[in-house]
Amino acid sequence: MPRKTVILICLILLASLASLSRAEVNTLRLLGVFETLQTLGFSPDGVTLGRAAHLFISSAPAPVPNELGVFEVTLQGDLVRHVQLPVPPSGNTLGYSIARATSGPAVGNFFLATFSASPNVQVFEFDSELNLVDTFDFQGPAWPGDGLAFNHHTKNLAVIDFVTGDVVEVTTSGDIVRSISTPMSYPAGITYNRPTKTYFAVEVSARTLVELSPTTGEVIRVFDLSPYGVKQPVGIASGQGKLFIADELDELNSGGMIWAFKSPRRARRAR
Repeated sequence: MPRKTVILICLILLASLASLSRAEVNTLRLLGVFETLQTLGFSPDGVTLGRAAHLFISSAPAPVPNELGVFEVTLQGDLVRHVQLPVPPSGNTLGYSIARATSGPAVGNFFLATFSASPNVQVFEFDSELNLVDTFDFQGPAWPGDGLAFNHHTKNLAVIDFVTGDVVEVTTSGDIVRSISTPMSYPAGITYNRPTKTYFAVEVSARTLVELSPTTGEVIRVFDLSPYGVKQPVGIASGQGKLFIADELDELNSGGMIWAFKSPRRARRAR
């Protein structure tokens, strides 16, 4: 084999290895931290992006047991309002996840899902002013409801199961469409990212951000959140070219914060 050909092959192999190495190192760009809820003494449980590009954050049951509130916060971290929702208290409810419809017949409406040690999920639908519109429930695999997303493409809700990692897709009226298996461990939040056309979910114990295929559940990329200071990620939202991660900080619900990261570009494997 000619020497030039050997050199060319070696260069191609080295370039391929370098490209592979870069692909395996997934990093995020931190844009800011909102400590609004930490100041108020409330913990975030779920987060979504709403009107006027404001964040709508559902609070965990503590410090006020069996009371569910939603905080509206600007992207600068300023509190706009705190709305107490007319949701019936449940003794076994561990938290509430939140999502907002961005397409379809329920566009502009908010959905909140209960999370408990039970396969039964109760979902509350609110209009854009957070007035209760409807409720429905369905049976999930094990402990579903800790993460709720709205899939802009299918116009359905996606509920992730805390124990199995399965993603259950249901219509906005509560009809189960399908279930997708994922290898996630203790996922506590999920969002559909329109620019990448994929799901992003957070694993609370591993402190990781995981990108998932919305059709197969395959893991596309994994991002370690620990180096940025995230302690207990429990919710995630996407929009405005950003990913917003709700951090509960600790199990005592003594307060929390929202981390803002630049949304990663679409990966080659995403489909």
